[in-house]
Amino acid sequence: MGIMLIVGNILKTRRVKIKETTGEKILDVKGLKKYFPNRKGFFQKIYNYTKAINGVDFFIKKGETVGLVGESGSGKTTIGRCIVRLLDATEGIIEFNVDGKIIDLQKVPKNQIQSIRKRFQMIFQDPYSSLDSKMKVAEIVTEPMVIHNIGSRQERLNTAKELLRKVGLSADDVTKYPHQFSGGQRQRIGIARALILNPDLVICDEPVSALDVSVQAQTLNLLQDLQEDFNLSYLFIAHDLGVVRYISDRIVVLYLGKVMEIAKADEIYKNPKHPYTEALIAAIPKYKAGSERDILLSGNIPSPEYPPEGCVLNPRCQYKKEICEQVIPPLEQVPGIDGAFAACHFFKELNLKGYKEI
Repeated sequence: MGIMLIVGNILKTRRVKIKETTGEKILDVKGLKKYFPNRKGFFQKIYNYTKAINGVDFFIKKGETVGLVGESGSGKTTIGRCIVRLLDATEGIIEFNVDGKIIDLQKVPKNQIQSIRKRFQMIFQDPYSSLDSKMKVAEIVTEPMVIHNIGSRQERLNTAKELLRKVGLSADDVTKYPHQFSGGQRQRIGIARALILNPDLVICDEPVSALDVSVQAQTLNLLQDLQEDFNLSYLFIAHDLGVVRYISDRIVVLYLGKVMEIAKADEIYKNPKHPYTEALIAAIPKYKAGSERDILLSGNIPSPEYPPEGCVLNPRCQYKKEICEQVIPPLEQVPGIDGAFAACHFFKELNLKGYKEI
């Protein structure tokens, strides 16, 4: 049984409740670019750049979950790492709301970013490599408090025990080592670590992709419960569109470092406006687009070192025309659909297919 069916069966009743958001933005990303220099020769001279992110715009409201979806190599993880300043962006604005004060994270000096970083945390993809095998759970979970010099040793330990209970583990687990836990349990330890500083925003970088299907659903349920308990906002990064639908309020579809489409989660599935979104939906196991055949993209994702001219999808798109090879389509508002945007020259005339169960 596919992940969409299992996760859907477990979570379908949970999406009936519509989360209330204030409408106030917690994060606003504008024109974000990240270019990595490519070097060669004895003197390591730069000969060109890998354009991992090439002008990305999106925002997250307080209490909202925004899914960031795309194939491997689309730039999803790079965006997350730029937001938390593990990488410095080449260009763009990353505005973060700190108690009503808007701060451009790109302009914060490195020696001052530590004081702000506790307001946003990251959950990593691999629960095996993200936890230090030589450290006990108590040390792993409380390390952020130690770095920020918060609380006494006993206060940190008490906080760790309480958080472990919150994520479905035992307070006694503080004395154990990571190798004594399953993959799903390790990810819960990573979640507890991310929450111990009581952040406002959590970047979830493929947090369930390394887990078994049934464990994925349990982890998604946990993240939703914690969001309500801690008043969190999430950026949920994933390559699986089937998983993202059930946790996201809105979805940003990314391809080769550029935004292809933005819309509410259900709208993306029922009424996609970009050919790339249609192809992602068609690839979901146990589901296919409304036509009799799967809609597949030809070829592989191009190298961001040499992105195509015009629309970056044009070498693989079955709907392309001459203008697609020459002119970059802007990200435009979709008429009549609130909060929906698409970057396609022909999104107003294409009759793209949403999903249906088979």
